[in-house]
Amino acid sequence: MQPAPPPNVSTITRMATEKIFSESEVAEIIRRAGELQEEKSEHGYVPGVNANELAQLAQEVGIQREFLELALREQSSQPIKGAKKKTSRIESIERVVPIEVNPEDFDVITEGLKVIPLMSIGGPTSKGLSQFGRTVTGQVHEAWDNPHFKLSSRGGRTKIEVWTDKSAALALSFLWTLPLIFSVAAFKIGGPIAGLAAMFLVIACAVATYKAVLHKSSLAVQKVAEKLENAIVDYGQSNAIQQNLNSNITKSGESTDSRLSTND
Repeated sequence: MQPAPPPNVSTITRMATEKIFSESEVAEIIRRAGELQEEKSEHGYVPGVNANELAQLAQEVGIQREFLELALREQSSQPIKGAKKKTSRIESIERVVPIEVNPEDFDVITEGLKVIPLMSIGGPTSKGLSQFGRTVTGQVHEAWDNPHFKLSSRGGRTKIEVWTDKSAALALSFLWTLPLIFSVAAFKIGGPIAGLAAMFLVIACAVATYKAVLHKSSLAVQKVAEKLENAIVDYGQSNAIQQNLNSNITKSGESTDSRLSTND
């Protein structure tokens, strides 16, 4: 059996230029492209995809429908809705709600949150919201942490982003450096063993505090995301009710005018 001939230079060059992207790379590239389009495109960017668009994307990349449906069932069975991202932020949750919010009503969506006032030269502002077009950002005061949030609404959808960093956990853990002076006293009074025991106890308490506050921060992010989503859903329902009322009033008026013209 003759061995296969070695690839020529042109084949090697073509193979090197035809990059194959992994699934995780594809997800990250699409996500980043969407962010760039949202930031820079004058046409804007409609966040999220619906079920039909998701099925079309899966088909284009060769994923069979049965496995897509299995993945959707697994995703829907998770107790926490929304995608989590592990980035430089300790925790970041993204959700897309199929309701568009009028930029003038962003304060209605956030009125149930303890939004931290923005600082200005003249002092803190009355509202802690920073709005640019159809996007609003702010920071919320919650127990143990102050998560940031961002709402982008266009194309019949609203994208919710909530995130936090490690500042609260680091700050509270740093307080345990103060009791280290007791380890020095224990060293002088009880000797090296007592001093080391006191030092390790302080370190253990600092680590436990750090982990506990991280957990509290994660819960705070989830809580803020839930509040924002519920507020947007309530906003959409109230708008739908108002539209139905206006439609019924219009129809009733048209019917009355029609009867009057008939009697005439």
